[in-house]
Amino acid sequence: MQAQLRLAELCERGDGVPQSFAEAERWYRSAAEQGSVEAQARLGEIFLTRLAPPDTATAAAIERIEDSQTPDSLLKRLYPQGLAIAQDPAQAADWNRGAAQAGDAASQA
Repeated sequence: MQAQLRLAELCERGDGVPQSFAEAERWYRSAAEQGSVEAQARLGEIFLTRLAPPDTATAAAIERIEDSQTPDSLLKRLYPQGLAIAQDPAQAADWNRGAAQAGDAASQA
């Protein structure tokens, strides 16, 4: 569980591995499902605010991927899970609720 959380953090930052928000979300979810309150809280934040690269070029690529209707486009093949994690208030509430019930003060707020 701790290794999954650490890997999620590395993927999110691109520290020693290629930056991938989709992979970060996957590892956070894996740790959260095993009871990591820190991972649950981070997933709540991610789904509340959206996780996307801040630079303009990447934002444009994200938009092209999300808008592409062609499942076999080059961008869809290179990034099948996309480049960002979309906002999802329902998932944010679910993950925050779990972290809050486990005592995470920020999630309780």
